[in-house]
Amino acid sequence: MTTTRTTTNGTGAVATGGGIPHWLTLKLNEKDLYMIRASVMQAEKKTSGEIVPMVVRSSSSFGHVGLILFLIGLVFFWTLATQIAHEIPTLPFWILELSAVGLSMLLAWAFQSTDFAKYYLTSPHDQALSVMHRAQLEFYQSNIKASDRQTGVLIFISLLERRAVILADEAVSLKVPEQEWTNAIDLLLKETKQGELAKGICDAIELVGRRLSESLPMHIGDRDELSNDLIMKE
Repeated sequence: MTTTRTTTNGTGAVATGGGIPHWLTLKLNEKDLYMIRASVMQAEKKTSGEIVPMVVRSSSSFGHVGLILFLIGLVFFWTLATQIAHEIPTLPFWILELSAVGLSMLLAWAFQSTDFAKYYLTSPHDQALSVMHRAQLEFYQSNIKASDRQTGVLIFISLLERRAVILADEAVSLKVPEQEWTNAIDLLLKETKQGELAKGICDAIELVGRRLSESLPMHIGDRDELSNDLIMKE
């Protein structure tokens, strides 16, 4: 799994370790990373909450896609082979059989890695479960629970599945019901579908920050414990 995380250098500028991954370059640029980081910093000025935005390429397992494509191709090409056999009875049917199998394998090989096939050949239920499981995993692996007061909030979006999740640590969950993040998630997904990923993330950060400031206002002695930068993973 490759990970890219922006970090700050001694001058306060943002540097990207390895740059924006290739699968994300059409959706985000360096200016967007600065804007997202600034949104986090601004949102955290009025709350003890720690907001962590993360975008991943996908969350689901797609091992089944190749098999489904092969079976779809086999049904189609076998039907076609049967029709050809009726029209050309002198043609050995084993040739048509091998052709149907070969073309089905070629179809599966050519399209099993495409986002289109992965998205439409994976059930919405499986996608939703996979995105939630991935978000929960990242919540722990990215040390979001490492904040002293347990005020971390993960804003997680999985691009291929076109789904988002907001997870909060214990101190936040006790004061902010999970359903109150719905507006931020809906806005994030709406703007992402419109090709405005950076704006969607920033607007979601603003809404989350506003809600956190009401229930978890800034206290004297609060410090910024978690990175303010966008986490990007495969």
